[in-house]
Amino acid sequence: MRNIWTICRRELYSYFVSPIAWVLLAIFAFLSGVFTYIISASFARASLESQMSGQSMPMNLNEQVIAAHSRRKCLGRPLKASILA
Repeated sequence: MRNIWTICRRELYSYFVSPIAWVLLAIFAFLSGVFTYIISASFARASLESQMSGQSMPMNLNEQVIAAHSRRKCLGRPLKASILA
């Protein structure tokens, strides 16, 4: 077991010493932030549009996901791989 930890430590050290790993990490963090912003901004826009169209309650993503999951579970349908499907 000690040999595994030694190899793991050496491999991780070699990954984070190279500048390519830091560049890839920065690109991944940037793209994750951009996609999170895009998704949350589109949900906020849809929520505001639903409020402006006369719905009294704002949209709540948690309630929509839980309600869809509960409805499918109660009807005996198998859940699909995608939440939005």
